[in-house]
Amino acid sequence: MKKRKGNILLIVITLIVLVIAITSLLLYNNSLKTKPKTFFVSTIDRIFEQVQVQEDINSFLENVNVKTNLRSDNKVIAETLNILNHMNMNFKAGIDYNTHEIRMSMDSNYNEETLLNSDASIMQDGFYINVEDIYNKTILIPINKYNYLVSSLFDQNNIKIILKSLNMAINDSLQDKYFSQKEVEMNLNDKNVKVNKNTLALSKQNLSNIIDSIKNSLLNNDEFLNSLSSVFNKNVEEIKEDISNINTDILEEIVTISLYTQDNQVIGFEVARTSADLSFLVLKNDEFNYSYELKSYMNTYKGNIVVNKKDNNTDLEISINHENINGTISIDVTTDKNVILDDFKKENIIKIDEISDQERVDIFNNLQKIPSIRLLIKDLWNLIEI
Repeated sequence: MKKRKGNILLIVITLIVLVIAITSLLLYNNSLKTKPKTFFVSTIDRIFEQVQVQEDINSFLENVNVKTNLRSDNKVIAETLNILNHMNMNFKAGIDYNTHEIRMSMDSNYNEETLLNSDASIMQDGFYINVEDIYNKTILIPINKYNYLVSSLFDQNNIKIILKSLNMAINDSLQDKYFSQKEVEMNLNDKNVKVNKNTLALSKQNLSNIIDSIKNSLLNNDEFLNSLSSVFNKNVEEIKEDISNINTDILEEIVTISLYTQDNQVIGFEVARTSADLSFLVLKNDEFNYSYELKSYMNTYKGNIVVNKKDNNTDLEISINHENINGTISIDVTTDKNVILDDFKKENIIKIDEISDQERVDIFNNLQKIPSIRLLIKDLWNLIEI
């Protein structure tokens, strides 16, 4: 059971790291300089540019749909994957910079029947949730202690200053002596080619020096301190104390981050722990096709990521090849800018701590009345009994 859970957990971790890896490959542009640090600084700059909110955007809405088609010859793993394959998840997240509202929703089905649908809104006075067919009231979770965080998300001037300061501090902390470069041979598009491997070695001492440098840079940046003070609703001295207390001794083993380059273009990303057989590699085969390899002790996961982009839509198809798991994960992402978000319906608002015991029982009973949830519970119970 432990090994099975580990296999599926690694799939989730892989998906998260894939986003970081593909982002660094997609955002890097050609450079005339070839020093290892140059590639890293350019990639970091591009990532920070992407997370900045464009001034001409008043709102945006992202729609993400996830579907799996995974198989295994192992009976227990196959049954687990079969449950995943019968689920279809659709997530929406949006921000309206005019009304200062964050919207989220989830639609899900199991075995082609509605599983659970919910809609949520985060405003300065609280977190509101509607759960379809389960509860006929809008649940309010007060966030009085943290409403300044919601406000800060819409404070674009201070956010811009914070991001720019972090960008500069990180770049300035990277010394040439932390990097190395060597020519290696790799298999790219079924051909053995020579590429340059540019590596940042994060030893315990190097990382400690990097964090110290970032801390000192930020502590001496009045503009950053004032902006962070405004965002977190703290005075500057408290912000300085928080930064000073950041632990620099957080790494016991050497971790390396490598960018593979060919003709001064980044075509690969790798992160590895040198003391163990643990690494993750992504290679850019062409503009729309990537290959990856995840090594975790005795397990090796390989596959491809096919990217299809058209207008505001991006489709990702991730294949997985492992001795116990094979198949694909499909992710469809649609991004709309400057759209009017649907009005959030507040009906019979009730604070979460005011829900009565009887209402909680009713919620549980309503859950059990949904056919797809009963089927899911049955399938999960059968899985435990295997």
